[in-house]
Amino acid sequence: MSMDTYLWQTLPLHVQLRCFIGLWPEPSALGHLERLAAQAQGKYGGRAMLAEHMHLTLAFMGASPVGRLKQLLPALQTISWEPLALRLNRVGLFERAAVLWLGPDAAQSDALKQLRERHEFLWQLLQERGWKRTERDFIPHVSLLRHCQAVTIESEQVEPEVPIYCRQAYLIASVPTHQGSQYRVLCQLGTAVNVV
Repeated sequence: MSMDTYLWQTLPLHVQLRCFIGLWPEPSALGHLERLAAQAQGKYGGRAMLAEHMHLTLAFMGASPVGRLKQLLPALQTISWEPLALRLNRVGLFERAAVLWLGPDAAQSDALKQLRERHEFLWQLLQERGWKRTERDFIPHVSLLRHCQAVTIESEQVEPEVPIYCRQAYLIASVPTHQGSQYRVLCQLGTAVNVV
């Protein structure tokens, strides 16, 4: 993923960006996830996620001013990130949001423990800098469908499962465009960024 220094250099400090810290699966896994999303769309309706939007959110920050995000960068640049391997093999449905998702099952206790520890670490860092935590439960997942028309889902397990290897974590902004929202990488955790 390449960083979008253009946003840092051109946007006024008061402009709000909708941001999250997340992980991106490698391209081979994204291809598999895209195929699963298309199959799920045929079965449940809704809108399949684009491959370039498929990610696992570690901390959803909401709308944040550019100036405040710039102040956060030094802390994010000091975080060391260890690669993480997961198997996405459990289908779930967020009924209220109508989102069908794929995540790791409970048998992957070590990977889930690492994800939860990283999630908690990031939220401690963010809360110390004034961000408010709004999420109730952390459910690691990659969204496949939005506006899913299923009320329930038939099976919890996916075969074959999707192995993913997340090498890096990123601060990502969702930027509205005429073609819809686009995700832009603002910072790779543990990497210095020149925002002058």
